[in-house]
Amino acid sequence: MAEALQSPTMLLFEKEKELHDKWEFLRAIEEAYFRQKSRINWLSEGDLNTSYFHRIWKVRSAVNAIRSFILPNGTLITDPVAMGELAISHFKSILAPDVLPITISTPQWIKLTLLPSRVSYLLPLSLSVI
Repeated sequence: MAEALQSPTMLLFEKEKELHDKWEFLRAIEEAYFRQKSRINWLSEGDLNTSYFHRIWKVRSAVNAIRSFILPNGTLITDPVAMGELAISHFKSILAPDVLPITISTPQWIKLTLLPSRVSYLLPLSLSVI
C-alpha cells in the first residue's frame, strides 16, 4: 500500500477508480435497503397511535426543535416569546420592508434584459408610449 502511494501509476489510478465505483454502487444498494426497511417498519407499525409512532414523533420533534437564537452581537435568546418576536420581525423585514427599493426600468433595459418572447406583444405599445 505504501508503495502504491509513493509511486502512483495509471494502472493504480484505474484500479482505485474501479474500486471506488464499486464501493459507491454497494453503498447505494445498502442505503436503498435501509430506506426500504424503514418504510416497511412504518407501514407495518403505521401511525395508529402505537408506541413506535410516538417514539419516532418524539425523536423528530426533538431534532427539528429550535431552542435558541444567537444574535449577530453574540447574545443568546432562549425565551420562546422573544424568539417568536425576533423571527416575525426578521421575516417582515425581508418579505415586507417598510421602504421598497426604487427601480427605474428604461426601455433599453427592457429590450436587453427581458426575453423577447415574453414581451414581444408589449414592446410596440410600451416603447411607443414611453
